[in-house]
Amino acid sequence: MYNNAAQLAVGCIPTGTDFTPDYESHEYNVETALSYFKEAGLDVEGGQVTDGGTPITLKFNCYDSQAEYPAVAQLVQASLQSVGIQAEISMCPSDINSWLGDEANDTEWDISMASMFAMPKGDPSNIVSCCYKRDSIYNYLGTDDEELYSLVDNALSEVDVTARTQDMKDIAKMVEDKCYMSFFVNPKNVIAYSDNLTGVDASPNEYYFITKDVDVVK
Repeated sequence: MYNNAAQLAVGCIPTGTDFTPDYESHEYNVETALSYFKEAGLDVEGGQVTDGGTPITLKFNCYDSQAEYPAVAQLVQASLQSVGIQAEISMCPSDINSWLGDEANDTEWDISMASMFAMPKGDPSNIVSCCYKRDSIYNYLGTDDEELYSLVDNALSEVDVTARTQDMKDIAKMVEDKCYMSFFVNPKNVIAYSDNLTGVDASPNEYYFITKDVDVVK
C-alpha cells in the first residue's frame, strides 16, 4: 500500500532507535488472530467471530487529511470482515484528536485511527506526553494504570540520559504488552532525491533541517 515507503509498526516507538525495547514478535495470520479472539472470551466457529452468537459491529473512526488513511481503514475493515466482524467507517474532521475529545460531539466509538509524531524532538517524549500521561489531550486509554502514569511522570522529569532512555523503553513495552494501542505502520520520509547532496544528516529520531552544512556538489 505504501509502495515500500513504510515499515510495519510494532509499538509506539519505531524499531531501530536507542529507545526501542525488545518487542515480542507477533504472527500475522488469521489463525493466530482467531486464537486471540477465543482468548478474549468471544465465540469462534467456522472462522467467524461472534459474541455468544450475536454478530459484532464496530464503529471505526478515520479521517482523510492524507490519502492513504482511508485506504488503511478499508484494509482493516476487510481484515475484520474476513472473520465475520463488521466495521462501520466514520469519516471525522482532520483534527480527529480534538474532535474525539470534544464532549459536544457524539464520540462513541470502538476503534479510532490517528497519526502521531513519535519522536520529532530526538526522543519519544512527544508521544509519551501526548498519549500516555494522565489526563493528556490524546489519552483515550480508559485506564487508571498507576504504574504506567508513574513511569511516564518519572521519564518526563528524568535528566539522566541512560535512565530516561530505559524509562522510555519500559513505557513502550508496557503499552505493547497491555495492548493499550495498536500500531499499523511507520511511514518513511524522503529527504533528498539526488545523490549529489552533502552534509545531510538523516536520523529516524527527529525532524530534518536544512543547515549550513548541506551543500550541492556540482
